[in-house]
Amino acid sequence: MSNLKSITFFLFISNVLWSQVSEGIITYKKSFEKSFAELNQNLKNKDRESFEKYNEFMNRAEEVVNLLDFKLIYNNTESLFSVDDFVDNEADQRFLGLAIGPLGARIYYYNGMKNNYLVETDAFGDLFVVEMPKHEWVLVNQQKVINGYPCYKANTLVKIQGRNGELKKEAEAWYCNDLPQSYGPLGFNGLPGLIIQLTYNNEVYTVSRIDANPKKPVKIVPPSKGKKVTKEEFEEIGNKAMSNFNSGMK
Repeated sequence: MSNLKSITFFLFISNVLWSQVSEGIITYKKSFEKSFAELNQNLKNKDRESFEKYNEFMNRAEEVVNLLDFKLIYNNTESLFSVDDFVDNEADQRFLGLAIGPLGARIYYYNGMKNNYLVETDAFGDLFVVEMPKHEWVLVNQQKVINGYPCYKANTLVKIQGRNGELKKEAEAWYCNDLPQSYGPLGFNGLPGLIIQLTYNNEVYTVSRIDANPKKPVKIVPPSKGKKVTKEEFEEIGNKAMSNFNSGMK
């Protein structure tokens, strides 16, 4: 059998096997696109003492984050992404803020059949379940191999309503068509394949392990504790809380 036929046959078998996968566990590792030092050269030039203090803290935080596992569990219709409980040492509690994702959330739930995207977050002294809008992806004609998986690129814009107007942050995803589960970290879903690597807000999540059809059944429970709000309502609550905080500081 020629090499081309061998590769074609292998990809065909892989797609057939993955089309039979009904549930699984994806493990992601987290890193940072740029270090604190790279992002804060202005602070370094203006206040070297403060820069050294914060840089030492952030370096230690990155060491802790590198030890974490982020789990994406899924079945044919749902997925749930979260960070594993990791703080065995009380001294590392202070780094928890870097472990969790946007909105201060630790749970991201997605139902593809209902197009339902929920984020559970503990913020502003209360617990919320935030209804998030779906992501509008732009597929890019670029390819690369990540940890052995052939991937394609896609981008989306995340819109955030701040006190000074709307902010737009770009998220970059690399997904694998050979793994047809349309899920990913931090609630980024809806692509033609599993997101192998996601870069958003200076954070990079990369697949390190895939456990398809594990022996122990995957149980996905949608977040239900907390006040249910829309993304717009949550942003309004946050902006009001920040305004009140700033007013109290004057």
